[in-house]
Amino acid sequence: MKTTRKILWILMLITLLTLTACNNSANQISEIKIELETLKAVNSQLESELLVKDDEILSLEETVAVLEADIMVLEQGNATNSSGPSSSINSTSADVIEAMSQQDFAILSTFIHPTQGVRFTPYTYVDTASDVVFTSTQVANMAVDTSIILWGAYDGTGDPIQMTALDYFDTFVYDEDYMNPQIMGFNTTVHFGNMIDNVEDIYPNGDYIEYHFTGFDSAYEGMDWSSLTLVYEEVGSVWYLVGVINHQWTI
Repeated sequence: MKTTRKILWILMLITLLTLTACNNSANQISEIKIELETLKAVNSQLESELLVKDDEILSLEETVAVLEADIMVLEQGNATNSSGPSSSINSTSADVIEAMSQQDFAILSTFIHPTQGVRFTPYTYVDTASDVVFTSTQVANMAVDTSIILWGAYDGTGDPIQMTALDYFDTFVYDEDYMNPQIMGFNTTVHFGNMIDNVEDIYPNGDYIEYHFTGFDSAYEGMDWSSLTLVYEEVGSVWYLVGVINHQWTI
């Protein structure tokens, strides 16, 4: 009898210990799950904060790039021409840019050099053998001329650039809001790309103004920069447009 009781007591004790262990395990699992969810929430918050910091860093880098470019332009401008552009060429170029922004080709044509015309260069390097030259009359008709013209070759692929004058204008001339550039440079290159900039070799008697954007989408880290250079030569006391050069990232 006593032996039976002892066995019963032992079984009850084992059962009690088992139940206690199960309860402890369940509590531990519950606590671990709670801690895991807490850590997940903290991690998610940290990732969100990191994304915000990344955006702030990119924004600061863009600001630094703009300021560095400003400094470079000022330093180079002071070295090459301390007086800066004359009020005459500055006023002329402002009128040219405004006419371009409105696609007012009738007005734009009045600024074209009367004997040389204006040369269009799709990428930085001016190629006198392949770049297209328009007279003032051809510029005046850019919006209505449907002729397909060979303007050069696309960077990277080498495919021919064949399009109407208006399409070329939209793609390689006024493709950004150059009425409101981030940076302007007078007789100095604001941004150097991979191509040779030979503007001063081709236009030794000209003055030029560059309208520059450092970039538009931070995801491209400045590779989407863009510039438009307008080259002028003076006849008497009048400045005429002789060159229109597109600049952008090239391979």
